[in-house]
Amino acid sequence: HCRAWNHGSTIINCITDIDYSDFTTGSGVGGIVGVTNSNRAVTKVLNCINYSNIKNGSGIIGWDWARSAQIYNCINASKVRYSFLRNIYDNDTIQMVNNLNYAECYLFEQGAVSKMLHNFNMEGTITEALPDGVIEYGKDYIQSLTYINEMNSYIENNDDGIDTTGWCKWKLGDDNYPTLDFNTEWNGTEWVTVK
Repeated sequence: HCRAWNHGSTIINCITDIDYSDFTTGSGVGGIVGVTNSNRAVTKVLNCINYSNIKNGSGIIGWDWARSAQIYNCINASKVRYSFLRNIYDNDTIQMVNNLNYAECYLFEQGAVSKMLHNFNMEGTITEALPDGVIEYGKDYIQSLTYINEMNSYIENNDDGIDTTGWCKWKLGDDNYPTLDFNTEWNGTEWVTVK
């Protein structure tokens, strides 16, 4: 993962692809962040993709002790226990916006999320019930340009009060699954090419 213990920083444009399948425990194992600090500093994860196979961990954040993570415009693409994060607390301020899981998992996330907007799961990949507000689509739709346009349209036009500046553009990858174009981002007005 990119950060083992995070004290409230912003992690942008990360891809992980490491095999953690031999871990027997994994509550603090995440594809991008292991654990957020309990001082409630906000950890923001933007434009990240997890391809790491994590037996008992999470695709993005292993354990959100801070209870304030913001997961924006991310993809979980590998088998994990929790697609995006584990958090067992209530009364938190976690935000999950414009994310996709298309891999086999037990739960989409565990714990309370205060803002769950425009999140998607590929049909048949989650063992337990999806949280309210998560939309489930079939594989054919997930692998279509119509879905890619839907994700990009949210970044361009969302009326949820989320600042989407710096979010990468979605595209179809070589494997026909959605991925992120790390060379193109939204500047608040238009798509621009970045190096």
